[in-house]
Amino acid sequence: MRLTTTCLLHGVRNYSVNNLPKTTFSRLSNGLAVATVQTDSPLTTIGVSFKAGSAYENRKTNGVSSVLQGLAYKPSKSKSKDFIKNIESKLGASLETTLDREQLSYFANVENSRAGEALSAIGGSISDNINQDDFEHSKTRTLKLVKGAPTFGTGYLYDHLHTVAFQDGPHSLPHRGSVESLEALSKDDVLEHRKNTFVTSRAVVTAAGGLSHDQVVKAAQAAFGSLPEGSVQEAWSPFTGAMVRISDDEFFSDAEMAFAYGGPGRDDPEYDVIQLVTHLTGKWDKFKNAGRGSSSRIIDYLIEEGFGNKVEAFYIPHSKVGLFGVYLHGAADYHIRTDLPKVALTYFVDLGLYLTDNEVSRAKAKYSNAILRGYDGPQKTFETVTRDVLQLGQPREVESALNQVAGISREHIKKVLQKFTFDVDVSVAASGQLPAFPDYNYIRRWTYYNSL
Repeated sequence: MRLTTTCLLHGVRNYSVNNLPKTTFSRLSNGLAVATVQTDSPLTTIGVSFKAGSAYENRKTNGVSSVLQGLAYKPSKSKSKDFIKNIESKLGASLETTLDREQLSYFANVENSRAGEALSAIGGSISDNINQDDFEHSKTRTLKLVKGAPTFGTGYLYDHLHTVAFQDGPHSLPHRGSVESLEALSKDDVLEHRKNTFVTSRAVVTAAGGLSHDQVVKAAQAAFGSLPEGSVQEAWSPFTGAMVRISDDEFFSDAEMAFAYGGPGRDDPEYDVIQLVTHLTGKWDKFKNAGRGSSSRIIDYLIEEGFGNKVEAFYIPHSKVGLFGVYLHGAADYHIRTDLPKVALTYFVDLGLYLTDNEVSRAKAKYSNAILRGYDGPQKTFETVTRDVLQLGQPREVESALNQVAGISREHIKKVLQKFTFDVDVSVAASGQLPAFPDYNYIRRWTYYNSL
């Protein structure tokens, strides 16, 4: 049996089922999940990840995960740069850490023969004693990051989208914390957070590379076999239609805006459908020519009419909730500020009514290739498998994912689009020169279908 996927940029690719990545999954006696993908790579990406981040915080403790992240194998008052370099030099490893709203990861890129030692070093580093000087050092670094964060671009607008869309839940909190909450944090807050977070019910050890599953299990047992089971309350936030406008006629000469619908979370059956819609919409940048000729309706229209400089579809799926929609950027003239919002919202209404088989085929090809690219090398594989386990409770096999995507019908996609985009509240974030930007009543009206 062979699976065939079509890539718009690279023609047709054939993938044998026997060559697709296989994930092995088990649990230690203390409940710690262990997931591995064994390949013939001479390198392994190995690490431990936890359900942590701003979605598991409150307004008082917002930013505590970011401070905790900064305490691991980073230079501090008690750990010099030489100390960190010596560990990496000894292991031949690159030690890294990442944080988003729902996930905190510590991992190493290392030769297969030193992977167990790297995992042990990670375990020792994240369980180190925290003294007051180290805490203050990490807190100061985090405050600098928050104060120096950019006030433009997609990341900035997506943060504002979360603030207004999930305003009654933890997903509205800034993912690195606010200045006010960080300044009020104490070392005891970090210690309490670490105690509640570093438990097996919120953790997974993942490895992708040349190690067998048994080797990783042995290393995980040695490094984290004493972790308590603990408990976790899944993060969830209600969606609210709302709008935030950040007007600045002096600093900005253009306008950017993002329109988001409340979408399915990662564990929702309609997750793949929204991914298809996002890949069908695609992205385009006037200054890079990226996306030109993609045959996305909204991109073709913007090019033809000369509206806008950039368009990018997005889908931000958290475990239980999600946001999807489109980001637009253009020069700050009247048509950009008034016509782009209408174009964006009526596009989804139109797609839910008149989606074609050809569009569905292209979306499936793009998304199927994106699934496979998630296993392109040890680190990407590590990230994909870790995300699956933390959000779904178990790995998602590649063959199963591709078969599910292939089985989605055009009528089902239309039905899901109508459910999430017809006559619904929308969350909006816009910044720049916005004097003629439409009010929320107009924006809400453009989610209707009017046959007249």
